[in-house]
This record gives sequence, structure tokens and C-alpha cells, in this order.
Amino acid sequence: MKLLAGDFPKNIEFRAGDRAFLFGSGEKVSCLLFEEVEIIEVESEETKQAGGLAAAAVGGLTFGGAGAVVGALVGRNNQTTSVVRITFLDGRRLMAALPYEVVVDIKAALFGIEGKSLEERRLKMQARFKAVEQQKLKAAARKKWFNIAFAIFALIVAAYGISVKEKNAAKALESPSAAATK
Repeated sequence: MKLLAGDFPKNIEFRAGDRAFLFGSGEKVSCLLFEEVEIIEVESEETKQAGGLAAAAVGGLTFGGAGAVVGALVGRNNQTTSVVRITFLDGRRLMAALPYEVVVDIKAALFGIEGKSLEERRLKMQARFKAVEQQKLKAAARKKWFNIAFAIFALIVAAYGISVKEKNAAKALESPSAAATK
């Protein structure tokens, strides 16, 4: 899977999940659901054959020449890559080389929402984006409050440590004989 062009940075990590495209990595991942595709156009398809050589070798070792021929025919695996242009409901576009199975998954997702209007789908997408932003803001607020609580805890521990040291120093000053016996 390779991002070729569009409104997304080319160097961004790009992959497809079960029902969505994922952009980025770590904490900075954003996703666009397959059902948020407005238009998908297949520009070209390329099929490569792979895997026949290893199966031919196993068949040849096991059953001789005839086994090699049968192994080569049975062990072939066709991998189809589609170059597609996709326009999302929010207007962003991309061109990518995708496995044929991902293109089928996108078309299946679009088939499942065929009766909904574009406006309805756009509103649902905007609501999802708004909910994601609210979750990010809540997470940032929780992190901020955690950092504040941790800083307060660290100050309390430091103050307690200083007061214990002061008490021990005061005890040592009060009883010089105790310090001398140690």
C-alpha cells in the first residue's frame, strides 16, 4: 500500500484497517472511514504472480518432474494492486496503490450506505470529527491535571523530606553527647 499523491503528506504512515484508512503513527493517528469515501475511481490494475517457484521445488523433491509441474501450477498466487483516486466527503483527495482486497472492502462499505444522501453522510462525518476533537481535548485536560497533581505531590514529598532533615539536625544540636557516642 502506497500513498502516491493528494492532500496528505507523502511521508506520512498510511495503511488500511478493516473499515478505515489510518494516517500517522503513535498518538498522532487519524482515520477516515471507508464509508466517508465520496468517490473512488480505479485508474489502473496490475497483477503479479508469486509463489510458484517454491511450490515447484517442493513438488519436484517429493514427486519428481511431474510433481514440480503440478507444484508450480498449484502454488501460484496472484496479487492485484489497484491505483485508485479517492475523494472523501470533506473534499480531501488521495491517489494510492492499494491491494485489490482493500478496494473491494471500500466498495462494500459504500454499498452498505447506498441509500444515504451525501449531505447526511457529511453531517455524520463532521459529528465524528467533532467527537474525536472533544476526546482529544478531554485527554489533554486529564494529562494537564495529572501533571499538576504530580507536581503538588512532589512538592509535598520534598517539603516533608526537608522537615525530617531539619528535625534530625535539631535533635543532633540538642544532644551533642548523642552525636559524640555515634
